Amino acid sequence: MEEKKYLNEEQYQKSAKKLKNIGKIILIMGIIILIASIVCFIFGVINFGKGGINAVSSMTDTPDFSGVGLGAILFFIGIIGIGIGSTLSFTGGIILFIAYRREITAFTTQQAMPVVKETVNEVTPTVASAAGSIAKEVSKGIAEGISESKKEDE
Repeated sequence: MEEKKYLNEEQYQKSAKKLKNIGKIILIMGIIILIASIVCFIFGVINFGKGGINAVSSMTDTPDFSGVGLGAILFFIGIIGIGIGSTLSFTGGIILFIAYRREITAFTTQQAMPVVKETVNEVTPTVASAAGSIAKEVSKGIAEGISESKKEDE
């Protein structure tokens, strides 16, 4: 049986490229739908009062929807589209964030490395000195314990 390697740079590059393309497509579709839906919503709000439902037309039990204006239709299309466009945009953004995570991590590491190096260079002498003092005191305590143990045995 052939052992499958999970850490393969070539496979990673292919997968990352696919993920980036999918994320971009979904994000662009979401933004287009969102913009078109906002435009529909605005026109729907402006024209909402120009048409209406005549529920009591000619004394029948069935409402007459012939008076429903374009404004109401655009309003509801806009509301539904805003939800769909927002969801697609959010999903595309998350996919892109995941696809670019390696580059983002590398960037933040490059920002932090000078600070970490400086901190290590400043702290190392202090820690080494303190560790040396502690080691000296511990060895002194052990030596005293051994000498006291020998005195008690005599």
